Amino acid sequence: MTLSLTHTFVSAIPDGADATVVRPSNWNDTHTIAGTLPIANGGTNTASIPGNGQLLIGNGTDYTVANLTAGTGVTITNTAGGISIAAPGNGTVTAVTASSPIASSGGTAPNISLTGTVPVANGGTGQTTYTDGQLLIGNTTGNTLAKATLTAGTGVTITNGAGTITISAPDTGTVTSVTASSPLASSGGATPNLSLTGTVAIANGGTAGTATPTAGAIPYGTGTAYAFNTAGTTGQVLTSAGAGAPTWTTPTTGTVTSVTASSPLASSGGATPNLSLTGTVAVANGGTAGTATPTAGAIAYGTGTAYAFSAAGTSGQILLSGATGSPTWATLSSSAVTSFNAGTTGLTPSSATTGAVTLAGTLAIANGGTNSTATATAGGAGYGTGTAHAYTAAGTLGQVLTSAGAGTPTWTTLTTGVSSVSNSDGTLTVSPTTGAVVASLALGHANSWSGVQTFTTPVLGAATGTSLALGGATIGTNALAVTGTSTFSSTVTHSGATTLSGALTYGGVTLSNAVTGTGNMVLATSPSFTTPAIGAATATTPAQGNSSTSVATTAFVNGMSKFSAYLSTGQSLAVGYQKITLDATLYNIGSNFSTSTSVYTAPVTGYYLFTFAFSSPNGVTASEFEVFLNTTADTYYTFFTGSLTETAGWSRGGAVVCFMTAADTAYLRVYTQTAITAGSGHSSAHCWLTGQLVGA
Repeated sequence: MTLSLTHTFVSAIPDGADATVVRPSNWNDTHTIAGTLPIANGGTNTASIPGNGQLLIGNGTDYTVANLTAGTGVTITNTAGGISIAAPGNGTVTAVTASSPIASSGGTAPNISLTGTVPVANGGTGQTTYTDGQLLIGNTTGNTLAKATLTAGTGVTITNGAGTITISAPDTGTVTSVTASSPLASSGGATPNLSLTGTVAIANGGTAGTATPTAGAIPYGTGTAYAFNTAGTTGQVLTSAGAGAPTWTTPTTGTVTSVTASSPLASSGGATPNLSLTGTVAVANGGTAGTATPTAGAIAYGTGTAYAFSAAGTSGQILLSGATGSPTWATLSSSAVTSFNAGTTGLTPSSATTGAVTLAGTLAIANGGTNSTATATAGGAGYGTGTAHAYTAAGTLGQVLTSAGAGTPTWTTLTTGVSSVSNSDGTLTVSPTTGAVVASLALGHANSWSGVQTFTTPVLGAATGTSLALGGATIGTNALAVTGTSTFSSTVTHSGATTLSGALTYGGVTLSNAVTGTGNMVLATSPSFTTPAIGAATATTPAQGNSSTSVATTAFVNGMSKFSAYLSTGQSLAVGYQKITLDATLYNIGSNFSTSTSVYTAPVTGYYLFTFAFSSPNGVTASEFEVFLNTTADTYYTFFTGSLTETAGWSRGGAVVCFMTAADTAYLRVYTQTAITAGSGHSSAHCWLTGQLVGA
């Protein structure tokens, strides 16, 4: 940023010869101020123009214009005015190994065990056995812990027991005789009479003398002992006698006979002189070294040798330095900035152009500004509009920033499933367009396909393909031939022959003609067959599930068993392990979750995905807190912490994919060392568990 400043007052005085001082031509020049506007003045302290996806990021001092950095499992795509963040995939544990003293059974779900002695370097003791009374004692050699018993010294006995050490001193001494030396005397024996028989020496804290402490006398040293002088009378003073005894004496008064003086003082002499000031008092003696009159309104200044006073100013004037000369009073308008040129910065004056000038306007990007007055919304993301910086609205927890091309990016919630469907043959209806999409297609002639086809109410003539999925179809009299997996989720009417060589899943199917095939079949309800010939089936009404009278093996379609359960009423949890009471469901497809027991039962053998959330509306401080998914075969620690401190409402969540055998169970459990309350409801801030079959 560059600012040009000039003074409205132009001096007509010609320059002097001294180029080392400010001259009139310097005053009349245009003054240039260059740089970037600092943060303290509302700027960004940078002149960098942001590229695609770049943001203003604080660095502790000012802003850095930079792109977001993608971490592990995340991709970032920067466009003009947009940033797209995606997490395309998750990692999978393939093996866990361990080294002594820890052992691992290997695989993705290993058994971890302790097989040896933990050394001191790893927080252990390095010891495996102890005898009674042994302690662990530090050993600087090798930084190890040695086991040893305590050693008894003189007069001490030590008794070591199972987990105990007793230390005692059984013996005490007896006085048999007491003697003394001068000035003390002892009568001897075990209970003597002690007496003082002489004077106590100075070295032993005595006076080495027998002098009487006379009232009003002063103690003094004789060289070998303490003594007291004689008492004095009122008003006397103590007078030294050298190495002799000090004495009390009566003081005498003196008489002034003459007083002299030196400049700037003068004395008339004699015993009662007249003293007068005859010159100026030097600065070194606290004077001014001058005779200047202190003019009213003037300022005192130094001349180099003495104090002087400037001329008086007028109301409103300011004091200007005269370098080594006399300072002068001047009018503010002749020495302040009165006009400026902000160039292309976008800044303008918002006050008078004389005196204290206040800047207004917005700083242009080219000069390190934002060209905007947008409020930095908490949780919003900065982006470029093409001409200025702006901020999006705040998102909610878990949302991602989605580009709108050259428009404003928005926070959106990630969804799974098909987001759009297109088909060039026939009339296709899609509802809804996000999440689980259901499509209906009307075909007026025979159709063939190479992938999975899903129909709600189609009317088919002759159909051939590798895979067929029908949600409620009326099929013509022509043959139906399918070589891949086939799924029927509701009543399907077909009057022609049906030949299947892949797996077949029935939801509610009525077939009036022969059905032949070698694939597997899973029955969700009890369909009716006229002349069935599927796999090893022999009954006219096959039983539901995997029955010897209906199927040879089992094939199960993903998503046919899924649920979302939650805690409807707050649950008080005491210290220890407790199951979360999930007594309500949002959906329970397949009816495999029980709200009475809060337990899910796997309908078939396969892989299952479980997600959960646990919350508490209260603060907590616990030395240990854990959240598990318990299955029949294993325990999954979806969340664990050695200590937990929360001052208000809080929540934790997680997800796990596990392998379950048919009839295995799963439920949500917590462990806490402090009593807490579990929150109720099915939102992201309450307690819930979802699960579904993802692969049979």
